[in-house]
Amino acid sequence: MDCLLGAHFIWVNSCLSDRGMALSWAFLSKGIYLDPEMDLLGFYLPFSFFITIGGFVLAWLLAWVMDHVGLTRFVWHPPLFLFAMMIGCTAGLGLLLFPR
Repeated sequence: MDCLLGAHFIWVNSCLSDRGMALSWAFLSKGIYLDPEMDLLGFYLPFSFFITIGGFVLAWLLAWVMDHVGLTRFVWHPPLFLFAMMIGCTAGLGLLLFPR
């Protein structure tokens, strides 16, 4: 069975159990975090939730600054551009801040 890392935790766990105990021990000893969780008022939320919220806020602030400077007049479809900026900012924050 082919298994790619970076997928859901349960799927990776099943892949590691198919490969054997030595592989899972190697991943645990190297400290690879698949999706760390943070406790917020008793709720365990994945780290990617906070990255997504941060990316949305960052894109919204960038769009607000672009609107006040006057750069949005060069954008063909502002809502679509805002959505693309949200995706880009979320991906950038995820690559920058996700624990390794």
